[in-house]
This record gives sequence, C-alpha cells and structure tokens, in this order.
Amino acid sequence: MGLIGGVFAAGLPCICLSIRSQELWAAEFLDDTNSEMRRVRGVIKDKKNQDDRGGHAFSVIVEFVAEDLEQQQIPVRAHCASQAAFWSKVKVGGEVDIAYRAGLERDFVILDDLLTYLMDTSSKYILCICGGCFLVLGIATGVASFPITGCFAGIIPLVLLMLAGSIAGHFFLKRFAQHITQRHFYVNTGASPKGSEGDSSREMLQ
Repeated sequence: MGLIGGVFAAGLPCICLSIRSQELWAAEFLDDTNSEMRRVRGVIKDKKNQDDRGGHAFSVIVEFVAEDLEQQQIPVRAHCASQAAFWSKVKVGGEVDIAYRAGLERDFVILDDLLTYLMDTSSKYILCICGGCFLVLGIATGVASFPITGCFAGIIPLVLLMLAGSIAGHFFLKRFAQHITQRHFYVNTGASPKGSEGDSSREMLQ
C-alpha cells in the first residue's frame, strides 16, 4: 500500500518542480541583464491556423538576424508554435522582440509569446489541483498501511517515491518542460530559400 500511495503522492512535487524549472528557464530569456542572451528584432513572415484533433494549432513563421560568437551575422527563419492570444494580435509583417542564447541561435524565444504563455496560469492550476488530489490520496493510502498491517515499513516507499518525484520534476523533466514552452517545428539558419519549408533538409529542434 505504501508503494501505491507513493506513486500517487509523487505527482504533486513532480508537477510543481517541473513548473518551477520551466519558469527559471524562461526567466533566463526575459532577464535583459543576462550576458548569455542576445536580443534582436524579428519579422513575422506568415501565420498559420490548423485544426489539431478537434482544436486549433496556432503558429507563426519568423525571420531575424542573429550573431554568432565571432559576431558573424546569421539569418534565421523558423516555424514556431504560438499562444492563441499572441497569434491573434500579431500581424504579418509586424516586428517582434527575439531573445536567443549567444552562440546557439536556434535556442530562441519570441518574448511576447513567452510572456503570454507565462501569464496563462489556468493549465498550471489544473495540474496542481489534480496533483494535490493524488497527493492526498497517496498519503492516505500510505499512512493507512500502518493500521492495516501493523508495520511502519509501508511508509518508507511513500517517502522515497515522493523524493523521487521531486528529483524527477526538477532535473529529468526540465528539458520536457522547456520543450512545451519553446515549440519550434523547424529552424533554418544561413542563406536558406524562403520556400524551403517543405524541403527534407529542415532541422527539427528536439
């Protein structure tokens, strides 16, 4: 019973620390004093709205010019998923602020879109509420193992699995949390033709 309870109880610390890691990652791009980040102006070249399993998938194609560590200019063209609120207000041909990691021009975000995502806390609240319900259920199940079995051993896997969930949320799910926020379908760098979106030479960001 302690093992089952631990599996349920590990959900909330895993979710909370995963969200926290995601916010810390986003803060790196939003901090204008961070020397590892560069900021430039980009241009929205196109907007896309596609049906996705009964919903809508909003995305934009953006172009900007980055600089590598040797201060060489690198043109970047990328197809990025975007938040609905950002997608609805941005115009084709409009300029947006881009933040990218120095020396890694593929690692970038559209700042307004990132802020829109961070301000939408409804999904985070739902995850935390669900995680809280599982936490209560898990603790109740784990603690109930003592009066039923008369042994404290059932509480040990409960505590260990909660610690494991915390570690997984902070370290192992950090990259997954980043991928949710920074969703680039492809990023082309260099003198790529504008019509290359359909080519097999696209480089996907994993």
